[in-house]
Amino acid sequence: MLNYLLTLHFRNHHLYKKELENLIAGYEGERRFIELADQFSQKKLSLIWDYTFDIGTFTQIDVMILTQNSLNVYEIKNYHAQCESDGVTFKYNDHVVANNPYTQCRMATSRLTNLLRRERIDIDVIPHLVLIHPNCQMKLANLENDISTLMMIDIPKHIYQLPPMEPRTADRILSTLNKYRCVSPYQPHTQYPFDLNQLTPGIFCPECGSYYIEIQNRCLVCQNCNCQEEKSSAVKRLIAECATLFPEQTFQKKDLLYLNNKQVGDSTIHLLTHKYCEQIKKGYYQSHDEFSISQLLKLYYRKGR
Repeated sequence: MLNYLLTLHFRNHHLYKKELENLIAGYEGERRFIELADQFSQKKLSLIWDYTFDIGTFTQIDVMILTQNSLNVYEIKNYHAQCESDGVTFKYNDHVVANNPYTQCRMATSRLTNLLRRERIDIDVIPHLVLIHPNCQMKLANLENDISTLMMIDIPKHIYQLPPMEPRTADRILSTLNKYRCVSPYQPHTQYPFDLNQLTPGIFCPECGSYYIEIQNRCLVCQNCNCQEEKSSAVKRLIAECATLFPEQTFQKKDLLYLNNKQVGDSTIHLLTHKYCEQIKKGYYQSHDEFSISQLLKLYYRKGR
């Protein structure tokens, strides 16, 4: 989802700008939590990031950590202003949040508990709401006492006190959980549709995002920042970008040629498409390479959003 919206963003399609900003904030919050978990754990923890499963209802969990006799579930929010809960509604910056994070956490915990019971795994599921932004403040009426609320300042101590699960037991449980992993039914291509002809064509610079590119014999040179990129690397990046825009990473050659905008010769595009992709049928190719989210986010911040 994040790759998809970032790809649209770099092609100057800004219809979903707010949704992109929210996804980036969520991703950055989860990534920060995992960094803290690595930094402050006494021993290496068995951690799962972005666990999705379906036992009748699709469920997504931000982060899970296996500890002695328990599975800790973390719903992570990167809210940067005051939050408030009265036991029924959750407010962020004085606005009611449609999907109450405490309710989300309870539902995920209940479904995960049912999954473990089905597999006869006898460990407790312990829910936590993490408000990870350092500027967040929480006004709580002590009505959410079934769920631990962790602020940014609480995370190091919490992580340090977690006793790791015995590795073989953890591996067995992780293997069981992986059996239930599934792909999200909420596909970005249907949630956030676009018209290919409204996207800016051409190969953009991987360092600054500029479309002012000079084509040389073996490389592309950015006229804005002087970055040089080999043609094969640029085309491989273009293929990954094009595939991201379509379901199951499957695209038509004509769509790739549109994005290329004649910057690299058709024969080179044809050769590298066959090298890096699987041909599904005539004119249709599937790529298994994806953009690096970390690289895309670096470019996103460099461009000033």
